Amino acid sequence: MKKHTSTIRGVHKCLSMHHTFLKGRRINVLYTQGGKKKGDDKKKEIKAKNFKLHAMRREGKLAGNYTFDTKYIEVPLDHFSYTKNLSFPLRYLINETYYKEGGPIFFYTGNEGDINMFAQNTGFMFDIAPQFEAVVVFVEHRYYGESLPFGNLSYTSPAYSGYLSSTQALADFVYVINELQKKYRLPESDKKTPVVAFGGSYGGMLSAWLKMKYPNSVIGAIASSAPIWIFSKQNSCEKCY
Repeated sequence: MKKHTSTIRGVHKCLSMHHTFLKGRRINVLYTQGGKKKGDDKKKEIKAKNFKLHAMRREGKLAGNYTFDTKYIEVPLDHFSYTKNLSFPLRYLINETYYKEGGPIFFYTGNEGDINMFAQNTGFMFDIAPQFEAVVVFVEHRYYGESLPFGNLSYTSPAYSGYLSSTQALADFVYVINELQKKYRLPESDKKTPVVAFGGSYGGMLSAWLKMKYPNSVIGAIASSAPIWIFSKQNSCEKCY
């Protein structure tokens, strides 16, 4: 990963940059820190793209009301213990509207809430799914929505709530990805279907950490408004926002 310290067209300071390939297309990824406001040219470019996407939505070429098939998968309660063999059903939502064989998996890393809420408010994944012929998946975070390991007892004591952590949640996501890649396979290839993680806020932190901790599971992550370095007694909120 190449480090940069110069400004990119006077817009933001770029901390690092790398690229990957998805279905033959090169995707450049920038990690930036707050800087000057976007220039007028960049604003016009973004506005033009948004108008194009809205026009496609009006013509029915993009999903309007997002619909999903609701599925459940048994995941280990504790991914890092050899003494417990307990599992619970983790909920995920899936939409194959634009998927074609060989397409990637767009994978949303669920936040601290019911996954339906995030699925209905993350239109960007649907905006670009037709172009990449991707299957769209939203996975619920453990201990939220319907993904309660101990049902109504899940928050009643540390004995039940002790398995709620971002570390366990990331392992859940990897577990689901492995299962999805068994179903959505690349034709005539031993390679795994590429997975791109998406998330915002805490979900964005999870998508970024997923790429950092499990680089063999996802080829890239789009982390929106994600303060990935905000840890207790290390960085204050003022430094991250």
